[in-house]
Amino acid sequence: MNYSVDDLTERYFKRIAEELKEQYRLLVQKKVVQFQPDISPAVKSVQNLDPSTGEYREYSYPLEYDLKLLYDFAVGNVGVEVDVEVALENVLRTVWWSPFQYAGEDTEDYTILWNKWKEKTRLGFLCYFVKSKLRLYEGKDLQALELAVISGFSNSMVCNRLRSNELSGRRVGNMWEVPNKEARKYVLEHQPGRYKDLAVK
Repeated sequence: MNYSVDDLTERYFKRIAEELKEQYRLLVQKKVVQFQPDISPAVKSVQNLDPSTGEYREYSYPLEYDLKLLYDFAVGNVGVEVDVEVALENVLRTVWWSPFQYAGEDTEDYTILWNKWKEKTRLGFLCYFVKSKLRLYEGKDLQALELAVISGFSNSMVCNRLRSNELSGRRVGNMWEVPNKEARKYVLEHQPGRYKDLAVK
């Protein structure tokens, strides 16, 4: 199933939170308890600020706070000034990094299979959306697919507009790249509610 910007609703967030909680529990149960049977597989709740309200609330497991921060940034409830990059890294490392893959190597790198993950899972789409939006806010040029995801259009539609010069961009190898200024104008035109704090530089 392919997801889009229109799927980013409160219900969508709750579905991801429940799915990730179960996967988090299984991660502890399958990977930790297997080697340390005396460790409890129970997932403990934590207290932390709600990014969108600034009030403390209880999260049913540690990563739920990071997930809420990613969701709030994606829908425009909070800006880039909060620790969005840290939250994204926490989620990505939990999902994709394993020390068993890098035995004997002093590395924390990991490979993310973005194409499959963002198309097949709600969490993958949310993380790809946040990663693309962060690149926009950091002043980086965007690939056509990244712009398509955060503006709510299909990749083919964005590429067609680039080919017809309705949208300025350039070919880099076999992909289209959109200058940051053009990408900012594009999302402000088509998704203004999600980018209220984004200025066109």
